[in-house]
Amino acid sequence: VLAYALIRLVLVHVVLGERIQALEYFEQALPLHRESEDRLGGAVTLHNKGGIYNTIGEKNRALEYFEEALSIRREIGDRGGEAATLNNIGLLYSDLGEKGKALDYYAQALSIRREVGDRRGEAITLGNVGSVHDAVGEKDKALEYFEKTLYIHREVGNKASEAVTLSNI
Repeated sequence: VLAYALIRLVLVHVVLGERIQALEYFEQALPLHRESEDRLGGAVTLHNKGGIYNTIGEKNRALEYFEEALSIRREIGDRGGEAATLNNIGLLYSDLGEKGKALDYYAQALSIRREVGDRRGEAITLGNVGSVHDAVGEKDKALEYFEKTLYIHREVGNKASEAVTLSNI
């Protein structure tokens, strides 16, 4: 329970833009998840901690946390979480300019998201694939992925993401 209270504090600090303070609360929450054998909570915390490190530009640390989260999610069979972490690793590699690696991780995430029926997640990953193709100058391929993304966002009623995708197109 305390670990989840700390996570709520993390969210407050992230919204306020206080990422370093958020990381400190994650540091306090991780041992609590481990002590209570809450592997899912630990994996979520590791994943989110990796996300903050990615945001502040510490890509190697972010990757370490994402990989640890991925390992736990695979061990406990958290397929949806596994897809989310794979997608975020893809984002990290895309940011680093390693577009081929990014596409490999996105392909893994996309496969799982389709397997578990996560249409919103599928659209997010398709959009990320489109962004990679756009970044490397493959405009026709990018458009193909953005159109698939748009279709799903409309299907699930995600207006905000629909707007972003229309902008990408």
